[in-house]
Amino acid sequence: MADKKLSYHLLGHFTSGGVADLHSAVLSDGRRVLIRSLQSTKVLSLKSHLRFRYGLKVREVLTPHPNIIGSMERGYHGLQPYEIIEWFEGHSIKNYITNRNEQLYRELVYVLSEAAEGLAWVHASGYMHLDVKPENFLLRLSPTARPVVKLTDFDLVRRADDRGPRRQMGTPAYMPRSNSSRKSRRRHRTSLPSASWPISWPRVACLSPARVRSRPGAGKRASRWKHGPFTN
Repeated sequence: MADKKLSYHLLGHFTSGGVADLHSAVLSDGRRVLIRSLQSTKVLSLKSHLRFRYGLKVREVLTPHPNIIGSMERGYHGLQPYEIIEWFEGHSIKNYITNRNEQLYRELVYVLSEAAEGLAWVHASGYMHLDVKPENFLLRLSPTARPVVKLTDFDLVRRADDRGPRRQMGTPAYMPRSNSSRKSRRRHRTSLPSASWPISWPRVACLSPARVRSRPGAGKRASRWKHGPFTN
């Protein structure tokens, strides 16, 4: 990163998620950006602080890449770590899935290939994402252009060669069954198992396999989806 700090005008609070608050802002050159900072209630939590700060560094290392939400600056406001990241016009893939967007279904293979490109870059750079899920992929759909997919949220990222013990990370609903035991969690050290969420139609419909199995009529639902979840 350059030593000179970016000049911006803060527009206001955009959203909050995980341990971060996001504010929208406009740079002096007119570009819109997001300022992502550690929540004030987490600043004095050493674990949250170090994990968040490491995620900022990882995003910086991964920038630039067409399938990564890029970093423009990182630093501190007092005790609060922050980063300035690119503004992206779009929504999470989870949002499109929830709304049963038909264009997403038509472009699904391309969307998955672009998501895989982002993950491949993370892995090629020597990291594991560890929280691969539709919420962490941003997607822009257009009737006149190919979809644009970008991976974000690097707060749980670890080095690929990190073999030290750790607590289970990620979102349980998107984890493979092999991660159900402590022993297997130590054995599996890749982002890829949790990346299996798009392969199964129940997961595309925002249902984890466990939830599908536990619901009445799951077999009928699976049969109805054999031609895709957006058909009647």
